[in-house]
Amino acid sequence: MALSTPKNGTRRALMLMAALTIGLSVGCGAGRVKLNPDLPIERRSVTFGSEYTQEGRALDASDLVEKLEREPHAHDDVSAARTASFLSMLFSALGGGLIGIPLGEAAGKQDPHWILAAAGGGMFVLSIPLMITAAMDFSDAVDSHNRGLKQQASTRAGSLTGRVSSVERTSWLGAEGRQRLAW
Repeated sequence: MALSTPKNGTRRALMLMAALTIGLSVGCGAGRVKLNPDLPIERRSVTFGSEYTQEGRALDASDLVEKLEREPHAHDDVSAARTASFLSMLFSALGGGLIGIPLGEAAGKQDPHWILAAAGGGMFVLSIPLMITAAMDFSDAVDSHNRGLKQQASTRAGSLTGRVSSVERTSWLGAEGRQRLAW
């Protein structure tokens, strides 16, 4: 079977799809900032998922995942999210391929193997709860990051309070009394 070149209409459609894909993939990442690990991460619900921001500016997703994975209290949640996301994408891609085989056979006037399409549909449906699990695990990682910041802040405040109160306790002794206390 020889491969034929696409006709003008098909070629235009392919070029338009390629341009849209490139434009959307480049445009969606524009204006994103890197994660500052010392600031809390805000989460905002959007149409299909969540958007993560700091000080109102959208965060770069790959940088966010990379830096959260380095944090000890968020590491397990990020790892679980990565695993669930990988499995979801794998099942989705395999399902799409299995759905496409009988569609291609039907378009080529062959007897389609619809059982492959049914198996592909099942794999695609299985990918949906895995992606939801991945999103929830990543959300837990962001919550762990924010809890860690609150714990650090309270630890710092507690150590400052301890220092201030020890100064207050020894201030009534005067200089001579403080020297005796230091011995």
